Amino acid sequence: MNKQILIRLLAISTAASVVFGLSACNFGGQGEQTSATASTSMYTEPTTAETSETETEPDKSQVEFKGAKSIGVETTEKKKAYSSKNGDESALLINGEKKKVSIATPAVTKSGDSSNTTNSGLFGVNAAVLAMNSAKLYITGGSITTSGKGAAGLFAFAGFGKIEGITGDGTRVNISENTIATKGDDSPAIAATYGATLDMTKMAVTTDGKNSPAIIVGKDGGTVKITNGVYTTNGLHSPAVTSTGTMTILAAKLYANNSEVFIVDDNSKATLNDCTLTANNAKRTGKAKFHYGVLLYEQEAGYFDNNKMASFSMAGGSLTNKVGHVFHITNTKGVVNLSGVTIVNEDKEGVLLSVSPDAWSGNNNVAILNVTNTELSGKILVAKEGKLTLNLSTGAKFTGTISGKITDADGNEISKEPGITHVNLGQGATWTLTEDTYITSFSGDMNNVNLNGHTLNVSGETTAPTAAPTSKPATVKKPTKKPTKKPTKKPTKKPTKKPTKAATPTTDPNAQQGQQNP
Repeated sequence: MNKQILIRLLAISTAASVVFGLSACNFGGQGEQTSATASTSMYTEPTTAETSETETEPDKSQVEFKGAKSIGVETTEKKKAYSSKNGDESALLINGEKKKVSIATPAVTKSGDSSNTTNSGLFGVNAAVLAMNSAKLYITGGSITTSGKGAAGLFAFAGFGKIEGITGDGTRVNISENTIATKGDDSPAIAATYGATLDMTKMAVTTDGKNSPAIIVGKDGGTVKITNGVYTTNGLHSPAVTSTGTMTILAAKLYANNSEVFIVDDNSKATLNDCTLTANNAKRTGKAKFHYGVLLYEQEAGYFDNNKMASFSMAGGSLTNKVGHVFHITNTKGVVNLSGVTIVNEDKEGVLLSVSPDAWSGNNNVAILNVTNTELSGKILVAKEGKLTLNLSTGAKFTGTISGKITDADGNEISKEPGITHVNLGQGATWTLTEDTYITSFSGDMNNVNLNGHTLNVSGETTAPTAAPTSKPATVKKPTKKPTKKPTKKPTKKPTKKPTKAATPTTDPNAQQGQQNP
């Protein structure tokens, strides 16, 4: 018979209190609050810089971990069932201390709600399977199912060592060919916090509740590797992936049916190879001002550190965006690397990338877009407060414009003119304009720019490629060949034509007679 184990952690140091005050990429944004607990969310609800500094901190005086079945020794188990119907209790708790625990084809079920969404979001309290304190957990096959609120499927919590400044191996979880499904709100399928490590292969993952990502690397980051598998979210505000750590995803399929598909928080790195992503963010998250498919941001309002950045790299595969901007970067330095990617934007506005203030009140919005062997089309929007560097390299083809005219989803004007924009056009790359465009600087061969009947204004001077002299010649100022040709041709042609026309009125009678009598 399974025994209930209670592990009580008391009096966490006061020095650690700031760590919990502003949680990064936790879940439960619309969840309950206790008198001393600030509800956390998949990412922090947008606030102003002033209010973020005084946000109520969660109650850390004690955190309780309960397990209907608890394992703290090295062991192997096969084809066993683990269940819990109690709130704030895991069906299976692995308190490892570097002990290796192997579980084959488990059947894990969990119901019962979390009484504190902060504790479930940060530490995995109420998760179906919780691995903590340097546990080494290996799961193959089987299934994990939850139906409670704040009930994650699999949660890897490295322990309080990192919080207290203690380094160690942390918690490591390897799981393969398993099925995970969560139904309640604030219930991610898979989560890692405080430096835990997750390795997942050939998983089938589904979440149905609000604020319930398929995968989340939460507070203080972690390291996650995903190989193959299908990850689907159906609830509002539930991206397939949200990360504040380091993530590598290989040949996986990620679908978000009511949310952005991917979120990368400040100072985090996501690398995707040969993946399929689909975003349908028809309803905006919280107080966000835009719809978007992929978000790179810093969740603390008004916070910006130029030495940190959010990085999203995608090689091969495809990204389909059904509503809003494909990429949105706000309140951070965001780097997007695309190589051999197919981008499908079904939104009628056709915005490829927006670099703009949002509900997080950031005025430092910096974007770097690096593109190789990829065809892109649409608008790139850079607000007056924003900065963009667009690097188009071998095989990159961009058909579109860069603009600073930005209106949010409610029709409010955000910006009238573009911020600082630099375009570097490398060998083997092309840019075809779809509108008149203003940029701050340009580097590269202008012959690879197709004006397509429009003008390109670089720091106040309109310019055109020499290969297309007929495109709006009246606005061309930079090319040196055109001014020399036009003066020489016009004086010679006009004098010869005009005298013949002017002579006809004076000899009109004779001319008419000559025409009548050839």
